[in-house]
Amino acid sequence: MAQVLEVPNSVMVSSAAMFAETLVQTLDQHDSVTLNLDALNEVDLSFLQIVCAARDHAHRTDKAIRLARPATDVVKALLWRAGMLDAPAQDDLDFWFDGASPQ
Repeated sequence: MAQVLEVPNSVMVSSAAMFAETLVQTLDQHDSVTLNLDALNEVDLSFLQIVCAARDHAHRTDKAIRLARPATDVVKALLWRAGMLDAPAQDDLDFWFDGASPQ
């Protein structure tokens, strides 16, 4: 069973270290982590960097990380601004949008 991690309402540079530490600890303690982004309403690139690094770590350590639901509008807007949706790989679409194309 996946451990659900409730992502705080804000993950910005000022709070990124705390979120990263919580995510790493959760991944270390569980084989599967599900991120719930429902409360997240303020993000910057540090959030994407942490999640991308966690995805790589999970892959290397034979663990799983996923989203509880497809990326919220706040996260989707950040992904567009970061250029991550210009030509996304299928595994990125699978992770962020359950395989669907972002609208």
